[in-house]
Formats: sequence, C-alpha cells, structure tokens
Amino acid sequence: MACHGYTSKAAEMGVYAIHFADKGYSVLMPDARAHGESEGNLIGMGWPERFDILKWIDKIIESDPEAQIVLYGISRGAATVMMTSGENLPDNVKAVIEDCGYSSVFDELKWMANSMGHVPSFPLVYEVSLINELKSGFSLKEASAVEQVKKALHQHFLFMVPKTGWFHLTCLIKFMMQQIVKNKNWLLREQVMLRQVQQNQNCTGQL
Repeated sequence: MACHGYTSKAAEMGVYAIHFADKGYSVLMPDARAHGESEGNLIGMGWPERFDILKWIDKIIESDPEAQIVLYGISRGAATVMMTSGENLPDNVKAVIEDCGYSSVFDELKWMANSMGHVPSFPLVYEVSLINELKSGFSLKEASAVEQVKKALHQHFLFMVPKTGWFHLTCLIKFMMQQIVKNKNWLLREQVMLRQVQQNQNCTGQL
C-alpha cells in the first residue's frame, strides 16, 4: 500500500508504485481523506488517517487472506504508516517503509514555524494544538509516529531520507533509531544504512 503526502493524491504515487509492481507486488494507492477523490474537509496529518489504513488492510485480507502487506508512505503518508504500525495489526502486515516522515505532528509544525516561517513556535504551535484538540479530538503531541512505532509488535522497518536531504530529516531518523533500537525486529541492514546516512552529521536526537 502506497500512501501519498500532504496536498498530493494517489495518482501521483504511480512513479513509486511502478517499482513495487516491477517486483511482483500488487499496489493499492488510496487517496487520503480530504485529498484527491476522497471525501472530508479536515486533514489529520496521519493520526486519524491511520484508521483509514486499518480499514484498507482489512479489505485486502478480505480479498486475499494470505496477502503479505507492506506499508509505504512519503512525508505525511510516511507518518501515517508509522502511526498505523502501533495499532493491533494482523500478521499479514510484514513491513513498514517510511520516506521522509516526521516524529509527530507537533514536532513537524514546530520545525516548519521555526525554519520555514521564521516565527517562534511558542505560542503559535501550542495554540494550534489546543484548537485542534477542541475541534478534532486529539492534540498534536498525541499524534506521535515515534510512540506508535515503539508499540509495533512484529513488523520490520526501513527509514529513508534523500541522499541530499534536509538535515532535520537525518536527525529524525537518528532519533527514531534511538527510540526503537531495542526492538528485536529492527533489521541490521537498516542500522548499517542509518550509520551511513548519519556520517559527518551532528544530530542531537531532538527536533
């Protein structure tokens, strides 16, 4: 299953899906709520969308009880599949691939405010979190990919950043590894890849 990013749509995932198809995978590319042809007015940045992914997983297994499922997402889609991983997933879900996701919605908005908007994250992001909690029922800190991945029971994970990616993404991957490294299902080759990605980087592990 391939999950698109913020303001994107399923059709734009075709360039990635073709690589999975070439390997023999059947690829499902859903439009996230309030994107593409899907209904809805509110974008939850992955947190409520994780329940939509669970429903898609059920649909796949209903069609093929022996299906082996890989969840793949980019940006907001990456956060969505990580947030989904902490739910009670069936054994059919074998792996999660995240490409340029974020540790939590709160952390992402803080980074955007500081680095892209050049405004202090306090009190702006805290006020946005409070408004969102009143309107949508969850705080931005609650919408945490890190905490969800830590709860994952049996899936393998691959975390990706661009070869010339943003520094904050590399730091995010380091932070995720620090949180998850005790997971017995962490793949050794991902650890090796991660060390290569992080070489010569001075990450604090905090966003």
